[in-house]
Amino acid sequence: MATTTRQRLLDIADALERWPTIRWDDPAVVRVTDTPTGAMLYLAGGIPLGERAAFYAAIPLLITDDFAEAARLVREAAGALP
Repeated sequence: MATTTRQRLLDIADALERWPTIRWDDPAVVRVTDTPTGAMLYLAGGIPLGERAAFYAAIPLLITDDFAEAARLVREAAGALP
């Protein structure tokens, strides 16, 4: 399970890095995802329910509004997994 969680974290980190350049047509998505935490939680919605608990346990606390910094923190969390 750690490999799946690690890969999901790395995928989320990649998405966070690109997030500011993604264009959204839905204003509701823009409002919910205008911070790294909101974006990460939005993306986590695509993770199968049975795997979300491990993902949520592994994600770091994102106390930054900088998407690049958030991506770095998520990558560090992925690297810390066994």
